[in-house]
Amino acid sequence: MSTGIFVECGGCLMGNMCKLVGYILEQAIISSELSVHLGKPVLQSLKLYKHTLKHVEDFKNVDSYNNTMSNIDKVIADPYFIFYDKEKQSLRYYKRLDEYVCVIVKLTNKKHLYVFTVYPVSIDKIQKLEWEQNRYKYEYIGN
Repeated sequence: MSTGIFVECGGCLMGNMCKLVGYILEQAIISSELSVHLGKPVLQSLKLYKHTLKHVEDFKNVDSYNNTMSNIDKVIADPYFIFYDKEKQSLRYYKRLDEYVCVIVKLTNKKHLYVFTVYPVSIDKIQKLEWEQNRYKYEYIGN
């Protein structure tokens, strides 16, 4: 199934159609516990707009916000960096569009995963997370 098509998901309050924006690919399997999510479809529901409202004014302009919302599939397919947030059970996909953005995919036991929220972020924040994730990886290998 290609991205950009609408699928019946059953989880939306506003109708039962969600947009397929990607799949959990091998590059996102940062930890062995994530392997159960490999290949799962990632959907964008209308609820996403509700979650992004609190971040709208954080974007540099309306075009940047609209471009980000239109290119969620590109962020998931070809991210600059992926961070696994174990505490919040989510994957954070980072990519530069008009500005650096974060697309959060909530991990669940369901057959579909959903984009939870989207917001702009600084490159400094991304680099800090990269360092943190790599530090744990090397500490694990070293022990």
